[in-house]
Amino acid sequence: MKNIDAKQTRCNTRNFLRNKLDHYLNYCNRKRESIYSLDIKNTKVDASLNTDLANQYVEIFYSQKVVYCVADALNNCTQTTGKPYKKFLIDRYLHLLNMEDIAIKYSFSRSTATRMDNKALLEFADKFLFSQLMNQVSPVIDLHVYQ
Repeated sequence: MKNIDAKQTRCNTRNFLRNKLDHYLNYCNRKRESIYSLDIKNTKVDASLNTDLANQYVEIFYSQKVVYCVADALNNCTQTTGKPYKKFLIDRYLHLLNMEDIAIKYSFSRSTATRMDNKALLEFADKFLFSQLMNQVSPVIDLHVYQ
């Protein structure tokens, strides 16, 4: 099994959730708040379309699958009293709350909120990879950085 560079993996995951996710949301006409309303089961691409149009549909379909996997990964993150990773990630990266507001909301110190963010990001990276593999997303977006 490969060793993971936790610091770089957290950085990649944070960048994906803050910046790159918007690209996929735009392609499937979704906002961060509506990430859970996506249904990918009935999405199909008509092979008879011209190449440019077909490529656009493929990109839309791929984006829908990525967004679905983000929602699935978030849903599968730990949500317990000591590890509220799911709600923490949703508040931080979908509702875009800053760290001070997160700390107040969860009655954490800022340093505890930062530690929680670090742990939640690593868990999300694992769950997101697993969801993509289970949903046959290709190419897979692996947020992990390996040593």
